[in-house]
Amino acid sequence: MGISIDDINAAILESVEWDFQNAQSMNLGADDYANGTMQDYAHEAIDRAMIYTSDILEAWERYGRPDVESMGEHDSIMSAIMWAVYEALREDADMGTILEVWIESHAELLPADIASDDVEKAFAFLAEYARSER
Repeated sequence: MGISIDDINAAILESVEWDFQNAQSMNLGADDYANGTMQDYAHEAIDRAMIYTSDILEAWERYGRPDVESMGEHDSIMSAIMWAVYEALREDADMGTILEVWIESHAELLPADIASDDVEKAFAFLAEYARSER
C-alpha cells in the first residue's frame, strides 16, 4: 500500500471538494483557507496514511532518512522516525497547488471576467457559489 504524497494530495483535494459540495468552511479567503482548513486536512490525511510501521519506514527511506531536530522530544526511535516522515509529507503537501487544481476543476462555473489562475477571486466566487446553491 505505502504512503505517497500523491495520495495525501488526493485526500486533501477530496476534502476541499466535500467542503464545496456541502458549502462548509468556504467563508474564508483563499490564503486563510489554504493555510488553515487545508492544513487541517493535510494533517488528517497524513495521520490516516501513517498506520503501518513498514509503510512509515519505507517513506522514511524514500525521503532520505530525514533527521529529527531533537530526540529529547521522542520516547523512541520509531516515534522520531514517524515525526520526521510526518514533517516531510507535510512539507510536500503544497496547499497552493492543490487549491489551484481544485479551482481549475471548477473553471466552467467561473464567469468570463474571472480567470481560473486568479486564485483569490476564483476561490471567492466559488465559495459564494457553494453558499448560494444551498
